[in-house]
Amino acid sequence: MSLYDDVTSAIHREIAALNGAIALSPTVVALAVKNGFADSGIEPHIEYTSIEHLKQMSRRILAGRFDADGEENTSHQGEMFTGHLQERYPVPPVKNVEPTYKKLNLLSKDELAYNIAHLKKSAVARLQHADALQAYCDEKSQSAAA
Repeated sequence: MSLYDDVTSAIHREIAALNGAIALSPTVVALAVKNGFADSGIEPHIEYTSIEHLKQMSRRILAGRFDADGEENTSHQGEMFTGHLQERYPVPPVKNVEPTYKKLNLLSKDELAYNIAHLKKSAVARLQHADALQAYCDEKSQSAAA
């Protein structure tokens, strides 16, 4: 197993271990991972850069798992919606604040409305993309036939 794979596995383990948390952020996950590898004695500059990189990796994994179009999102697994809601959803973004993913049953009415609107916007964009690709395909077929 490579170091990258080891760190990625540690991030997934910490996300699972933090399952009871009301909200998950990349910083919370990164600090838990860092503490799992070395809880003290790290030179402050190295500690800072390590945490920043762990936050970036955590951000990508959390987004992949809990964002509407995330690659690891278990509510669709690459298919259209399968009828399963996610365990967490993103809360509305705040400028200069990292993304946070909150448990479904603890989302406020406004947070639910944000996610509903975000999912609908994503669906419309995907349909428009599909229509544009279909038009391209039709045009290409007509040109080849001529």
